[in-house]
Amino acid sequence: MKALTICQPYAELICLGEKRAENRAWATDHRGPLLIHAGKSRRWLDTHDGPLPERMVFGAIVGRCELVGCVQYAFADRYREFRWLNAHPHASGPLCWILEDVRRLERPIPYRGMPGLFEVDESEIEMADPWWLPAGPPAQQCRVCGCTEHSPCDEGCGWVAEDLCTACADAAGEFLND
Repeated sequence: MKALTICQPYAELICLGEKRAENRAWATDHRGPLLIHAGKSRRWLDTHDGPLPERMVFGAIVGRCELVGCVQYAFADRYREFRWLNAHPHASGPLCWILEDVRRLERPIPYRGMPGLFEVDESEIEMADPWWLPAGPPAQQCRVCGCTEHSPCDEGCGWVAEDLCTACADAAGEFLND
């Protein structure tokens, strides 16, 4: 999956939904899922006019979004769907990458960023943060320990009932027989 390093506070402003466009000097043909990597640099903190976000992580993947367009800021008003860029406080171009469906990872994943778009193996994200898993039917969850089918107990477990894992059934002496 493609990822892009974005300096703070802008990576956090994207995750908060306050920044819907990422300013870049270069265009991209990529459309689709994009991981948001918060860079380690603190040099951009002084460039933000408003108050800084309370929560900022550095050197980690912090979210994902859909990259839906790449627009020249100077010509955004020519397109009905991008006219909002002219009034957006964080859009300045020269090119604006349009970000939608932004979601913050439950837990930031420490990761080394790189210049430009770079590849991240999706399995690294899935193992580090079960929230990242694709949407589907609700996961089973144990009523005792809270483990799920995507995040099992450390020692491993299965299911003896819809809401009870094998580890907790064994510990409680609760065995279900059909």
